[in-house]
Amino acid sequence: MLSAPAWLLAEEASPWWAEIPWTTVLIVLVVVLVLALLVWGVIAWRRKRATIVDAGPSVGSQLRELWQPFYQRLPTRAQHYPTVVVLGEAGVGKTHAISTHVDWRGQTNQFQQSVDHGAAMQLYLGPDVVIHELSAAILRDVSRAGKRALEALWRNMGPSATVVLTLDARTLLATPPAALRELAQLVRGKISLFPERCRESLEVRLYLSHLDQLEGYEDFASVLGSDHGPLDLGALGDGTTDAAKFVAGFDAHLAYALTSRTGDEFDRTLGFYGVLPSLIDGLRPVLDTLAGKHEPFAVSYPASGLYLGSLLPHSCVGRPFEVARALIAQSIGRARRRGLAGSIAMTTGILAIVFALMAWHSRSIRAAEDHIVAFIEILDGCPTPNTDETRAAERVTALVEAIDDSEILWFEYAFQDRKLEVDQHFEEAIRIAYLEPQLADPSRVKLIYVTSLIYAVKDDDLGELISENVGMWADELGLNEWVIEYYLDRSHERFGEAVTLPDTIENTGAEWSRYIKQVDRVVRQGTMSRDDAAVLRRDLPELLGPRQYTVLVQARELLAADPDLSDRLQPLLTGELDSWTATQHQALAALLEKIQGLDISPGDTSSWGLDRLVIELERTVPDDPHDDYVLEVDGVTLSGKQLAAVILRSQRHERIDAVRSRIWDQRPEGGREFFAANARPPAAGVINGYGGGPTESISGFYTRAAFERHVAPVLRFAGERLSSASRVVEPAPEPELEPALEEAATVDAAGIADAASTQAEKLDITRDDAQGLERAIWQASEAYAAAYRAELLDYYQSFELDSASEMTLPFVFRAFVKPSSWFTEFLLAVSRNASLELPEDNEFFMPMARALEDFAAFKALMLEDGGALPGLEPYQALLAELQPVLTTAAGPGGQGSGQGAELSMRLSALGALTLSAMQGTATDYDAQVELWLLDMNLDRRWHAPFRAPVEQTRALGIQNIEWELQIAWTQEVRPIVRPLLHSYPFNPRSGVDVDVDELEQITLSQGKQRGAFWLAFDRLIAPAMTVDDGQFDMYDDVKAPHGMLVLVRDLARMSSTLWDQDGARVPLKVVITAHALPKEPYQGRVAAMSYLRSGGAAVYGFNQRPEPQTMALQWWNQGGSVISLEMKSAVGDDARSFAIEEDGGFSFYRLLDAGRDIKSSDQRATITETAINAATRCFPGEPSATVGLDVRWEVPLSGAGVASRTVRMTLVNDPWRAFAVRDCS
Repeated sequence: MLSAPAWLLAEEASPWWAEIPWTTVLIVLVVVLVLALLVWGVIAWRRKRATIVDAGPSVGSQLRELWQPFYQRLPTRAQHYPTVVVLGEAGVGKTHAISTHVDWRGQTNQFQQSVDHGAAMQLYLGPDVVIHELSAAILRDVSRAGKRALEALWRNMGPSATVVLTLDARTLLATPPAALRELAQLVRGKISLFPERCRESLEVRLYLSHLDQLEGYEDFASVLGSDHGPLDLGALGDGTTDAAKFVAGFDAHLAYALTSRTGDEFDRTLGFYGVLPSLIDGLRPVLDTLAGKHEPFAVSYPASGLYLGSLLPHSCVGRPFEVARALIAQSIGRARRRGLAGSIAMTTGILAIVFALMAWHSRSIRAAEDHIVAFIEILDGCPTPNTDETRAAERVTALVEAIDDSEILWFEYAFQDRKLEVDQHFEEAIRIAYLEPQLADPSRVKLIYVTSLIYAVKDDDLGELISENVGMWADELGLNEWVIEYYLDRSHERFGEAVTLPDTIENTGAEWSRYIKQVDRVVRQGTMSRDDAAVLRRDLPELLGPRQYTVLVQARELLAADPDLSDRLQPLLTGELDSWTATQHQALAALLEKIQGLDISPGDTSSWGLDRLVIELERTVPDDPHDDYVLEVDGVTLSGKQLAAVILRSQRHERIDAVRSRIWDQRPEGGREFFAANARPPAAGVINGYGGGPTESISGFYTRAAFERHVAPVLRFAGERLSSASRVVEPAPEPELEPALEEAATVDAAGIADAASTQAEKLDITRDDAQGLERAIWQASEAYAAAYRAELLDYYQSFELDSASEMTLPFVFRAFVKPSSWFTEFLLAVSRNASLELPEDNEFFMPMARALEDFAAFKALMLEDGGALPGLEPYQALLAELQPVLTTAAGPGGQGSGQGAELSMRLSALGALTLSAMQGTATDYDAQVELWLLDMNLDRRWHAPFRAPVEQTRALGIQNIEWELQIAWTQEVRPIVRPLLHSYPFNPRSGVDVDVDELEQITLSQGKQRGAFWLAFDRLIAPAMTVDDGQFDMYDDVKAPHGMLVLVRDLARMSSTLWDQDGARVPLKVVITAHALPKEPYQGRVAAMSYLRSGGAAVYGFNQRPEPQTMALQWWNQGGSVISLEMKSAVGDDARSFAIEEDGGFSFYRLLDAGRDIKSSDQRATITETAINAATRCFPGEPSATVGLDVRWEVPLSGAGVASRTVRMTLVNDPWRAFAVRDCS
């Protein structure tokens, strides 16, 4: 089997010029050229007629309005004249120099525009030169506009440029060098604007004018003669004497003057000859600046010559405006040569393009001939063309089309015979390569299109039908329209052979009848699944245009009308076609559009909450006018509205199922099911008050705004559009277990079905969807209500008042007194968010109503009335009474002579008020506020924010009281008693006994004359304390100075022990038990008696049973104290006493210290020290009394103390208790 060669299948890229529509291009070029000429003519005409110049033109506009008309009127030859630019200050003689040396008036006499005058510049046309005279203003103009204008002007310069800088000889020597350098710099700047071609051959000339005003110049000029050239400045050196040497070159002329002039004339000549060197030296700043002498990187423009001029005719030296006339001829020659070369090049290019295009056209024909011949040879040996042959045919078609593309200009009439032969071969190749291979397609529709084209003739009915609807055949057969038209144009006779049809022909053309029945089956189900939707989209037939169905039927009828063709194509012409589609095409188009866009998937609902779901469920779907159709086919009626309802119901089911599944999987807490998963509602109650406020904010999920926007619509939807009988209170089951739980529900199943069915019809969702959705909403509402209540309570309980001072408290108090403040905002944040509209007839709002029942009293208190809060007015009035005290908190606190007057005077007003409230002599605002709160039916959970300011006031008052108490205690009261506590027996280590009278004067608390300590205590400390049964305590929340209470209580106890109520001294009752006497004899004597005596009181011991004895110790008059042991002889009355004695105010305790504690192992501490330490212990542990103390004395029996006997007594009670005063500071 032959196959197409690769070169035949290869795609040959067309040359780029093949893509160019040459005829169109040429027409466009001609049009553009004509338009350009018209525009140019209009602009030229308007410029010619413009005679009015706007007032105040810019520098650029002045120059353009001057030079543009001048150059437009220049003769062609004058455009090649060299250009001379004359520069200089105003009044230096520029115009006179031009008039003297240039015959511009001669051009005027010849009717040529030879001069244009303007304030900024003057232009002259001479016989062989164009002169630009710039005014001083333009010379000194360095603006950007002036620069652009001069650059535009000097683009018109001739083949060369010359600068003539005119200087006034009269003022040259008087002009400062800086001014001359500045002038030269301005000249350099203007030169930099010349075209590059002119700067390369630039010549700078200096012209000294008004030399006739210098004596001797006329004689000097006459000696030199008018034909003398300029002074060559290139020969001028840089030294100070170089000018004189330079002038010395004219010495030869002086010899001539001497012989040809009178004496006076020669003298004047010599005078000018002497002045000339100084003039040349005066030019040095200009010469150096032009040459860039002091600027190493600047371009040098050295002056070439010095020209001398005057107002008198024929008194000039040199010709400053002389130019090289040869440059004119050279410039004209160059212009002519450039024009000739351009014309030749253009003609050559055009001819080359024409020949190349002709060759391209011929090559296109040759390529088509070669490919068609090769393609036909291949098909002769291949009765069944394959894909390669089809591609080869496409290639051939492209080459034939390329022939038409290459027919530009007159090429359409070239090579006529060759192109006709190509057309004939082309028709045969298309039929074999394109049409006959497609007869293998079993589709009835495709076969009708192919056979009709094969058997069509250009002028018959079938050919006309195809020509009128060539686009249909092109779309169906995959051909270009022009290919089919070519084929028909070359089909003058009907193809006489029979075509080979497939053995089995598919009954295509009836797809829509079958598809309508398939859609009807899905609609009858009531809902569709995603699989159903996918199948409908997959099986959707192609919908042809209404004309296509008509044309297809006409083509089949034309084929059947021909007897010969009806026999050949009999298997093809039998079978049904959907001829009804033409009449119901609009309905089919609507169905096609609906199925193509069919998508019941819920989309991305991963972040949806119940609020979004309800919005989507309640969203009103507008009636689509495209759904208002009915299709009737073979007894099946399909309504577009019915299909749209099924699609909508299915979409709702998918969304409900998707959202419920997400809620089950994510299990949001606190009723967050109502919100989107990514929702971040703004928090409420964010208050930054001065001095305090809530430390937290109300979560945005639990605000009134969030409830009304996200939750209430869902609850309202559930109560109005879902059945209350379908609610199941138990936790929501997993979706797949839902039917089983519904069967186990305790509610009436029949009632559920009936109610749900009724409501579901209104919402157009299924019963299962209605029940499941209602269950989810009910559970979410209960969780949300509990979380809402907890959030508001947490926010309310987060209120804190910052620790204030007496200086800042008045400012903090303002928020609690003012009708509108951050405090009222805080309260309103709670009350407003707790004040929700909860319809009583909707059971889905019941959980929220129950959760907010505890807020009823608070909401009643915060009820707003025209922007005011009448419920808070009593509270604010109460605090307003307290506010004046706060503003004077730094002043004296109290006056008068009542209890605690002196302490009150020391307190601040705030401290005095707090102390008076504690004493019951002033209003206790804290108690008043608490009573008001209870009257408003607010339990204690609501009290804290309202009591905060008064508690802060009380705390600051207490702080002031504690501070003053500390100062008074440490500096005034305690120092009174401290010296006593350092004396014996208070301090057992002290060697100084306390003075009894001083002790009484200081510590006595009974009787008419109280001690000094108690007097100070009564004045400064006692007003802040309570005394109950002699027990001293501080007022509530007042902290006593460290160690004060125990010291005061011990002093009070000591006073009540040592003195009676009238202040009389009371003896101490010391209970002592004397033990048996020692049995050991001493010098024939044995112990007969022992006693302990102090003052007038004594206890005795005998050799008998020990009994407790009470010793009335006069503590204020102990005098001498003794422990004595009496020894008697067994024979006779020879008794002797041995004793231990102590003298002093507290000799009794000193005597006890002489003994030893039998049970104590510490023999270093005295008994009093041990007892006092135990009774005054501050920490650790508690103080303890010393009772049942066994004391023994070693009574010496000899002076040397060699022999002694032990006297033992037990102290039943504690004799040190009265003097055990704790100083725990």
